[in-house]
Parts: sequence; structure tokens; C-alpha cells
Amino acid sequence: GWALGYARMVQPIQEQWIQAWGYGQTVGTETTFLEGIKPYVKSNELTRDGFAGTLEFKPLDNWTSRLDAFYSRFDDEQTLRGQEIAGYTASGRTVLSSAGGLVTSGRWTGIRTQSRNDFTDRNVKTFAIGFNNVAQFTDRFQLEMDASYSRADRKFSAVETYSATGRGGTGLTDTITYALGGKNGLSAVGGLNYADPNLWRLGDNLGWGGPFCQEALGWQCASQDGYINREASSDDLAAIKLAATYELGGPISAIRVGTRFASREKTQDKSGAFLTLNAYPAILPIPANRLVEPADLSFLGIGKTIAYDARQLIEDGVYFFTPNDLLGSAKNSWDVSEDIFTSYAMADINADLGGMSLTGNAGLQLVHTNQSSQGNVVSFNTAGGIVITPRLDGDKYWDLLPSLNLSLGLAQDHKLRLGVAKVLSRSRMDDMNASRDVSFNAANALSTDITRSPWGGGGGNPLLRPWRAWQVDLSYEFYFGSGGYIAVAPFYKKLENYVYTENVLTDFNGIVAPGPIQPILRQGFISAPANGRGGKIYGLELSASVPFGTFVSMLDGFGVIGSASFTRSKVRRTAAAVAEDLPGLSRNVINGTLYYEKAGFGARVSARHRSKFLAESFALGLTSEQRFAKAETILDAQVSYDLTRVGIDGLSLYVQGSNLTDEPFIQYFGTDERRVRNFHTYGRNFMAGATWKF
Repeated sequence: GWALGYARMVQPIQEQWIQAWGYGQTVGTETTFLEGIKPYVKSNELTRDGFAGTLEFKPLDNWTSRLDAFYSRFDDEQTLRGQEIAGYTASGRTVLSSAGGLVTSGRWTGIRTQSRNDFTDRNVKTFAIGFNNVAQFTDRFQLEMDASYSRADRKFSAVETYSATGRGGTGLTDTITYALGGKNGLSAVGGLNYADPNLWRLGDNLGWGGPFCQEALGWQCASQDGYINREASSDDLAAIKLAATYELGGPISAIRVGTRFASREKTQDKSGAFLTLNAYPAILPIPANRLVEPADLSFLGIGKTIAYDARQLIEDGVYFFTPNDLLGSAKNSWDVSEDIFTSYAMADINADLGGMSLTGNAGLQLVHTNQSSQGNVVSFNTAGGIVITPRLDGDKYWDLLPSLNLSLGLAQDHKLRLGVAKVLSRSRMDDMNASRDVSFNAANALSTDITRSPWGGGGGNPLLRPWRAWQVDLSYEFYFGSGGYIAVAPFYKKLENYVYTENVLTDFNGIVAPGPIQPILRQGFISAPANGRGGKIYGLELSASVPFGTFVSMLDGFGVIGSASFTRSKVRRTAAAVAEDLPGLSRNVINGTLYYEKAGFGARVSARHRSKFLAESFALGLTSEQRFAKAETILDAQVSYDLTRVGIDGLSLYVQGSNLTDEPFIQYFGTDERRVRNFHTYGRNFMAGATWKF
């Protein structure tokens, strides 16, 4: 038999985004004046095509083969339009109100801004194929062979283009008043017409650098009229598994043994380039045929802003490109590979224990890992020139992973479950790369104090080990009525380590220092991912499904499904470090759904809440940063009807709405929720559809 599938999705997304530069400019005794604001409107169009196919056949009566293949292409076109409000350019700053050392309302005078019309394009192609074979030699003995291969290719580019009222700080200035708080966490009011094409020209206003920002050319640092970051990666994974099962009967019902070999390789290249107008040093009027309707920044308070088709301007050849930062490009080009060999044995349990049924399994995995990375060490020669030296490094190690899972039927409709296991989760390959850059502080060349070593730098860590943990899960479950249950599940996980960034002592032998003075010390610290001391995660999960008709017949069809997780975590970077929360983990997560399903009609309302957590987001130059995100509650709803009951067999209609309250996503600096870092609103989404089964 065979099956084929195809799916296509085209999804628009609209978002309002406010990013605060930071809080740190000094005004009198107040040390936390807002440093700048970057408001955007962002539009995405996601297009995804997916193909799937399966062929299943029997070469022999006792041998079944299955071939699966999958291909997906994903394109994401994103357009961003907004303003860069640069607090450092202001000629004066006035505190209008403050609280607790934070300037909650302030005014910039003589401030310069820069219009932004940016776009990002992301393309991902994924291919996977698998071949599975199961041979049943006897009623008790079975062999399985499974081979698979998958590949993902990703390309990402982020393009910035700037427009201003004058090049290099020669244009118009504004007076802008900002206030923290309110619906968007931050608001600002200015006086300039940010949407007037007669005022705004293509070109740089803030002097961020550029290809002519060098001493030989007179430090022309207003020659960056845009910028492009490019990133490409490929990820290959091949695996083969051989397994055998022998049915015994009795308390030990079956024995399963097997082995699996997997080889994964990921490569990445990242680069950047300056965009400079062909008309440089002039600023260029925005071509009328490339202007579009002004973007609306009223959610911040400054009204409309100039908008144009930046993609088309790039294609028109308005700019020339100059590669930037060869050092950074070399550092961000690398290859990481993992060869993982696993052997396992497991016993299935099916026993009677004093009238109570005991089921489950006990097993052991033996895992060998051989990981390596090829990268570049970017340093310098005595004349200060860049030297790129290939670096190959890696590690080999074993892991022994026991596990036990038991389910005890205490009585009819009552179960007690226990799970104990040692587990591992592999580190991100991005963190395992061998590339690094080297810095040298000539002022510390004669230092003998390792804490003041002249050597420094940053990069990945090809010796990085996986996250490892012992975990214990216990649950009590009670089943009742038709589909009703209540479960209480405490859990505890002991982390042996976790991954974070630290200063790692590194040997710099073989690298020359720039300049005439060679240092006394040959060691120093680089910033790189490392395995922390570890910690613990523990908590309680509650879940329930309650069909109301079980208790009141008039409420047949109504019900509620809910769950709640209360989690605490403590991890330490070193033995002496202060305990901190695990990134990405909310302390409280609550989900609930109220539903009605009867006679072909269905309706449900769902809410999910999570408390604050340490979230990852994009920062400068495709890098990422971690900032705390505020608590959020998302409300969704759906209504559906199966038309089979009115004579149209197999046809169902539905309407869905998600994020009905337009809940924002908010990140902030430090522990003060008033110091907004990112404020995103992505709107309500509605979808109507039909399914037909025949």
C-alpha cells in the first residue's frame, strides 16, 4: 500500500515592536535615563510547502518493509519599518519624573533619529527518508532494522537601510518626550514629520561606521547607509538501528536489545557587509516609484514614519556592498560533528502483585560519543594584521543511562506510576564550535597576575559535554465516569551540570602578540560555553478531565480539561556561585479548556498562563540575548460543526480565534519590570476552514 500527502500554508503575521536600547545615561543624580528607542511595525508572510510519501510492502509473509520520505520548503519574508531614536545624540536631557532612581519620564532636546526600512528573508529546506524492516521469525522472536537520513539547509539574511534628514549629524533635530508604563510599557512624543518624503533622504545620520571609517580615508564614519547580515547552515543526520525482541511470557514478558549508530554534522557560515549609496557622500531622494504608504508608529506616539520598498532598492543597484569584519566572518564559520553509538537492553514487566497488576520496564543504555569541530582561531601578527589559523578539537566519552518505569494498578480505576532514570540532552552545536577570536591588551603585557592577563577573546567549546540529570517522576491517577480522570504528579530532577557562558582559562602559546613587547603570561581567559556546576528542578503537576455529564445528566457534552505545573529550579555556575533560575522555565504554568461537544457541534475556550521566565531573543548582528519575560495569559476559542448529521457525509466546518485578548510579549532589563527591553504585540488571529473525509 502507499500514501501521498501535500500541504501548503500561507500565513501573514503583523506585529508592533518596541525595543529600548537600555537605561544608563547619567543626568544629575539620576543614573538610569533611557538611552534610546527603536519602534517598529513588522509584517511577515510565511509560506510552507510539504510533501510526504509512504510505501509499505511485504517481501515475505513474515517480513514487513516501510519506506517513508518527506520534503518541506519554508520561506519567511519579513519587513520592518520604524525609527532609531538615538539618545546619545541629544544636546540636552531633562528629568520630568523619577522613582527609585529610574527616570520614568524624560525629555531629549536636540536629538537626532534615523529612519529604518529593513527586511529579513529566511529559507529552510528539509529532506528526510527512512527505511524500516521488521521480520517476525517466530511468534516470540522479532528483528528490526531501521535506517534513516535527513538534511536541513537554512539561509537567513537581515538587511538594514537608513534614511535621514542629513548625512552624519547635519540634519534636523527634534524634541522627544518619553514616559515609561502605560499600555505599551513605553511611549514617546516628538515634533518632526517622520513621514514627509521631502524631508527624508536615503543615507546615514548617526555615524555608525562604514567602509570609509578608517584613518587613511579621514575617518568618514557616516558611510554606512545600511548593513546586511548573512547566515547559512546545513545539518545532516544519518542513523541505523538494529533491534531484537523476544517474548517470554510471565512476569518478565519480553526482552529487547539493540544498537544504534548516528552521525550528525552541522556547518555554518556567517558574514556581514556595509551598504553605501553609489551617490555617496550625497544623500539621495527616495525614488517616488519605491515609496509606499507610511508606516504607523502611533502605538509608540510619534505617528507615521517614512516607508519604501527596500528590497526593490537593493535590486535597483542603489547601493554598493563592502565586506565587513573578516575577523568575525572567520570566527563564525565552522563545522561540528557527532558520532554516537548506543547499545541498550530492556526488560518488559507484566506481573501480578497480590492481586494488583504491575507493568513497566527496566533498561540500560550504554552511549559512546565522539564529537569534534573544525574552526578558525583569529589572531594577529606583530604588525597587527589578521592571522587566521585552522583549529581542530573535540572529545570522546561514555555515558551509562539506567531507567525504570513502573505502573501499579492499586484497584479498579486507580493507578500509581513511578519513573526513575538518568538522562542526557546534547548541547547546541552552535556552542560546540572550535572557532575563537583572540584579543590582546598591550597595557597588561608585563603583568604576572593571571586576572590581568593581556590575552582574551571568545568563541565556542568543542569539549562541551551534554546536560546530564537524574530524574524521578511519581504520579497517582484516578479514572472515573466516561473519560474523566484526576492525576497528581510530583517530580524531581538532579542536574549534574548545565550549559552557561563563563571565562575559561586558555593557553595562548603559539600566538604572537602585536607590537614590539611580547607578554610575560601565555595564558588568559576567553568567554565560551561551559558545563556549570548543576542544580535541581522540582515541582508538582496537577491534571484533570471532568465531563460534567458524569455528575449531572443535563450537562452531558459539557466538560473541562485542565493542568497546572508548579516548578522551582536552582542551578549554579560554580560551587561558590549564587543559585539562579534555569533559563526558559516558568515557575507556574496553568492551562484550562471549557468545552461542549454533542450532536456534531463543538465549542471550546482555552486559556494558558505562564509566569515570568528567562527568554531568548535576537540582539545586534543576529546574536541572541537572554532577558526576563513578563507573565502572560493567552486566550483561544474554537467552534466547529460536523455536517454529516444534515446529510453531507464527512464535511466539518470550523472557526478558530487565537490570542483573543491581544496579549503582548514583554522582556525587561534586570529585575525591574519598568525597564522594558522588548515589547511585542502580534495581534489576534482568526481562521476559518473545512475538512472533508471520504
